[in-house]
Amino acid sequence: MMVSLYYIFQRKRAELLFNKYIRKKTLKITIKHGKNKTEFADNENRMFDLRTKSSTVSDIFRKLKDAYSDSYKSINNVKMTGMLNVGRTVAIETAAKGSKAIYFTYKRESFCPSSASSSVIEHYANCEKLYDRLLWLHNEAASRPRPDIEDYYKNELVKVCDFNTFG
Repeated sequence: MMVSLYYIFQRKRAELLFNKYIRKKTLKITIKHGKNKTEFADNENRMFDLRTKSSTVSDIFRKLKDAYSDSYKSINNVKMTGMLNVGRTVAIETAAKGSKAIYFTYKRESFCPSSASSSVIEHYANCEKLYDRLLWLHNEAASRPRPDIEDYYKNELVKVCDFNTFG
């Protein structure tokens, strides 16, 4: 699974950008497993539970995507395109329209479908938050006579657009 090193690098690069620009405003989803339901809550005061007979990653991903797509429009562009089991690793492959595929990798013995699905949604929601913040910074720099700063933020925006398309 040597190819996945590139995708791990891409995700780490995104996390560095999150920490740099939206540190305290990143979306965090917490999970509480009940007998017949899984409860999800986040740091933006949303709470909901998913009653599901199936606990597959694709089902949970689809339900979380529906729950967050009103707040984060770019999540509508994201699809879970596959799941790979290689040795002791489980990888979820996702792709957004017009962007590169991203793999989210987990150790097989600690793999949990609900936490895997929520981490994918967190990633893409935080990409949208990051894009909005960088666009604001870019436009702010453009309104001043500082083309160097404007170019800097333009380059940062390009990095984020590797993960998704924003409108």
